[in-house]
Amino acid sequence: MSRHTAYSDFEVKIGKRTASWGEVRITYTIAAGRPARTWANASDGNYYPEEGPDVQVEKVEYRFGSSDLAPWVTDESDLFDDIDTDWLLEQAAEDAA
Repeated sequence: MSRHTAYSDFEVKIGKRTASWGEVRITYTIAAGRPARTWANASDGNYYPEEGPDVQVEKVEYRFGSSDLAPWVTDESDLFDDIDTDWLLEQAAEDAA
């Protein structure tokens, strides 16, 4: 299991105007998946399909504005609950490169 942090910018718009902006910091872990076991490689008869990596979001924080001095606020609402795990996996791959 490995721990990663991803960052993304966001904007709050009212109509066509940007009312506010900021940055989101997502801390998450990735557990490796497992390969499939088929009749060709499972001598014990224990078959199962391939499973991809498991991504668990640990914490989502945000701050408004572009200053590094702005405090991070932990998101305790469901505002950022729908996070694309494929994007998180891409961020982890970019960090590893």
